[in-house]
Amino acid sequence: MNGILPETKLRFQGVHECLAHLEKQENKDRTVALNDLNYRNGKLNGNLVNQTGIETLLSRIGIPYNYADKIPEDLLDYNINRMLGEHGSDKAKVRFQNGVVRAVVSEKYQPVDDLALMKILAKKVNGTYQAKNIIVSDRFTRLSVVNNDKPIEAKKDDVWYGGFDLFNSGTGFHAFLLYDFLWRMWCSNGAVSKEALSSVRHIHRGTPILKAQARLRECITNSGVKAKEQIIAMTEARVDKPYLNSVERRLVPVFGVKESKRFREDQLDGYSSLIKQRVRTKYDVVDVVTRKAHEFEENDFGKQRELEMIGGNLISQIKAVA
Repeated sequence: MNGILPETKLRFQGVHECLAHLEKQENKDRTVALNDLNYRNGKLNGNLVNQTGIETLLSRIGIPYNYADKIPEDLLDYNINRMLGEHGSDKAKVRFQNGVVRAVVSEKYQPVDDLALMKILAKKVNGTYQAKNIIVSDRFTRLSVVNNDKPIEAKKDDVWYGGFDLFNSGTGFHAFLLYDFLWRMWCSNGAVSKEALSSVRHIHRGTPILKAQARLRECITNSGVKAKEQIIAMTEARVDKPYLNSVERRLVPVFGVKESKRFREDQLDGYSSLIKQRVRTKYDVVDVVTRKAHEFEENDFGKQRELEMIGGNLISQIKAVA
């Protein structure tokens, strides 16, 4: 679609660097009737639209994105304006960033503001709490923090640190999520556990920012390693065929059936080229999966995070399967 601004994705080295970036953004919300909007030549009421803006607009008025992406621009303009008119006085909230339309969401949508969250973190993150992964894109914000005061030594010179993984969206693509996070020092692999008791999910309705801020403060204060026993137990838990079958099934949503089978055959059945050793324990399996996640850090965040989730799930389930 001509005129649509492409998505942006930025990585930051630290919380304060990210905070400085967010403080430069001008965010505004405007509640409007859908039939008061007009789309033409990549602009909504004269305002430039980015990729998330057009996707959420199309979703709001019931036009499939795949269809919209294939038709001529003049036909797209006509269809969007016709559907806006058919929705009449239905209300929507238009979210702007620096004058660009970044989302068209429900009028009930209540944001969890990234800037407010980063201000909380900026006061706390120091030598003890360290940010390991900060990504800000048009679709989501992700921040992984570890507590350096509470290491787990799974094996000699093989140390993990516990913390939390924050995930948020200002454009309606995701709820606010806060999960346990594990970071392995020597290979920089991460694992995310959404099954842990400390995990939380808030949709963007009501007063989610107050809940998110309170939960974040609690995580900063209490973050530590809740998976210590599981990680150590995994180093002794032997793998068998049913276990590898279950791991392969977990990988299917990420890689597909054929690629998951190939991954198992190449990396889990016997010798793994990723870790250059025999896969004998469940700890070795988590090692393989989280190392593979690390490979996607720069080019496919979705796969990276899904594999980290699988790694975290395998750790959290060790008591049930060991």
